Amino acid sequence: MDVVNSARPTDSQRRCNNCGEFVTRQFVRVFGDNADEVYGCLSCGTARDLRDGKQIVP
Repeated sequence: MDVVNSARPTDSQRRCNNCGEFVTRQFVRVFGDNADEVYGCLSCGTARDLRDGKQIVP
């Protein structure tokens, strides 16, 4: 029996919740929360902010 977990985003659905930019699966794994949500990416913030865990505000 195949079980599809519809709660996980597909490759085309992974987007930054702040700016809507596409993010990779690896980016979500590193910078996303436990629900695979990303609230800031390199398009709307800096690498330093992401590395330091700062919240990116639009």
